[in-house]
Amino acid sequence: MAHNFITNAQQKNLKERIQSLIRSIWPQDGARVAGIGVSAPGPLNPATGVVVAPPNLPGWHNVPLRDILQEAFAVPVYVGNDANVAALAETARGAAHGFRLQPLYPTRTAIHRCCRERIASSVLARHFVYLLAIGLL
Repeated sequence: MAHNFITNAQQKNLKERIQSLIRSIWPQDGARVAGIGVSAPGPLNPATGVVVAPPNLPGWHNVPLRDILQEAFAVPVYVGNDANVAALAETARGAAHGFRLQPLYPTRTAIHRCCRERIASSVLARHFVYLLAIGLL
């Protein structure tokens, strides 16, 4: 199996493209931005915002994405596993929209499966996405 690792220059270019996309939607009227949320492929550490070694981003090993973006934009940055962020989006606007705890169903759960380059799952219960104890997803 061939591995297509990206060079340091390509890594830098990708980081610059991410920052450029954020700048393109940044408010120009001085409106306050509360923070930036990033959906990234795992495994990653949501507590530190480090993208560990995603199989679909070869060469991205231990990239401190949160710190890079916080330094560039001076707002809090939250990095989440793409499957978990997709599960939250589905409950906010998608197929699981309207998912709410009901008095008769206190343990209502939404399960999200993500099948693209890899298979990932998320469990959302009691309005929380459940993470692994070690935090790497």
